[in-house]
Amino acid sequence: MGLVRALYPSELCYSPKLLSKLSVVLDLVVVDPADYDNIISVGGDYHVIFSVLRVRYDSDTLANFPSLLYIVSNTTSIPHIAPQYHSKTISLAGNPLLTSVTPTAELSFCLAVMITRPILKAIQHVSGGHWGRWNFSGPKMLSRMSVGIVGYGRLGRAVANIYESLGCQLFCYDPYVEVNNVRVQQVGSFTDLANFSDLITLHADVRDSSIQLVNKSSFQREFFLVNTARSELVNQADVVEMLESGQCRGYATDVLEGELQDWNDVPSSRDLVRLMNENYNVIVTPHIGGSTLDAWHATQSFVVTELLRLLCPQ
Repeated sequence: MGLVRALYPSELCYSPKLLSKLSVVLDLVVVDPADYDNIISVGGDYHVIFSVLRVRYDSDTLANFPSLLYIVSNTTSIPHIAPQYHSKTISLAGNPLLTSVTPTAELSFCLAVMITRPILKAIQHVSGGHWGRWNFSGPKMLSRMSVGIVGYGRLGRAVANIYESLGCQLFCYDPYVEVNNVRVQQVGSFTDLANFSDLITLHADVRDSSIQLVNKSSFQREFFLVNTARSELVNQADVVEMLESGQCRGYATDVLEGELQDWNDVPSSRDLVRLMNENYNVIVTPHIGGSTLDAWHATQSFVVTELLRLLCPQ
């Protein structure tokens, strides 16, 4: 084989050092998003495709790349890539490096603080030229809340460590993992978790059993909810209803149904943003969980190193 031809969208913003490293081995075709989308739609003679989350790489699309060897995805999961091509995908799944990459856990905790205390309203109050503290109290200290963690993988454990340091009462629901932590009580169902928890924080994978795990049938009490995992875990229409009724006291999410295409086409996603704009206790961020420069560099370096290892075995 001659020089390996790779399609790279400029929106990925890999560092100049990594792009230079790739260019030694690859015929790196760097294109803007519009040209990238056009090439993906019609196909071409590329051995490597660098993927972006906003694009769906279904089997029909990828069949138009007959020379394809690898798809590179700088993500911890690959819902945007057809399952038939997962064996050709280089991603961050299962990478031990990620134990030291913590921005998603950090964002999860930050969002929890922001919905359990009216911080945004306090900022707006001061921006309006005022100074009064009495209207901006939270219901109670986070350290005195019971916290339910859904998913006890890498991120679930990292988040548990944060809340454990505060002395929170911790519960966990994960039917696929045994929780070996005396400070974390494992429960047998999501309904049990919902009954015990003031605050629920989501860190689970998407499986058949976890799709729309969070829905109104599971809740008998008021609660706060944080989602930095996947939108599929939540029945968004139910959460909208519970926000409007007051049963859900606050929802902070870094993911929306339809985000990979256009969330504006999904009624429940539009409703969540509407509630945020109407000053309900809702925070929506655009999937920024892993967005720190050092985390990007570490994860980008991993997939580049892995690609070069596969292309140039010693």
